[in-house]
Amino acid sequence: MGGLMSLTGFPGQPPVKTGPAIADSLSGMYLALGIVSALRLRDQTGLGQKIEVAMMDAVFSVLEEAVIRASMTGDALPARGNTDPLGAPWDAFRSKDDHWVMICNFDPQHFHDIYSYIGRGDIAEDYQGWDQTAMEKRSRDLAKLNSILADWARTKTAEELLGVMKEMGVPAGLVKRVPELLDDPQLRHRHMVVDIDHPRLGKVKTFNLPIKFLETETGIQRGENPMDPEIGQHTGEILKNLLGFDGDEIQRLCAENVIWMSTQMKEAKADL
Repeated sequence: MGGLMSLTGFPGQPPVKTGPAIADSLSGMYLALGIVSALRLRDQTGLGQKIEVAMMDAVFSVLEEAVIRASMTGDALPARGNTDPLGAPWDAFRSKDDHWVMICNFDPQHFHDIYSYIGRGDIAEDYQGWDQTAMEKRSRDLAKLNSILADWARTKTAEELLGVMKEMGVPAGLVKRVPELLDDPQLRHRHMVVDIDHPRLGKVKTFNLPIKFLETETGIQRGENPMDPEIGQHTGEILKNLLGFDGDEIQRLCAENVIWMSTQMKEAKADL
């Protein structure tokens, strides 16, 4: 996996891992999609499918332009931190009140507007243009252009920065810590933050199902506070009731570490 993760980090620095375990999550989502697709095919053909998803395959499938570039030029896409070579200004900028604001501008007209607004009309004029030459010039000097905007950003609060970018129509957003996301009004409105009871941890907040069906209730509904199951808590039940395994076979699989069941289920083997 080290080669795949070489896209992350900053130029000249070691590669860094992504924050969450994306390989696990991507593999799970692909597997769920594969199961749904297999069920749809079964409905059409009457035949079942054996499905296989590998974590390395899942991560490789979302490398986007890095794969295309390597296949066309033989060059690896270099680590570029928070920047994009086709946009300017493009980076995370620290505000006067010590927040980070991510600004992602592709539009050459917005580039001209931004640098004119901050009092750098010389930069706005020198780097303006929609053609390839102008784009390559902005890309080549992106570090310089970002540095100029960073100096100005440090004189503004995060709210002021976001207000200016919103007024200009430039994509920008506050970089939030996870505790802030738990109180984020958009996530709250979308009912993405929910309370659950855990058998050992007690009441905790977690994320809800991000897929919203307009005609069918999905995920944890408002006001619900369900008990979060332990890992493997329902393994025996599923094997017995849905797949037809008998108790002896389930115990053998558990003893041979083919399957894993929670302590509660191991203690309840006699009931299977």
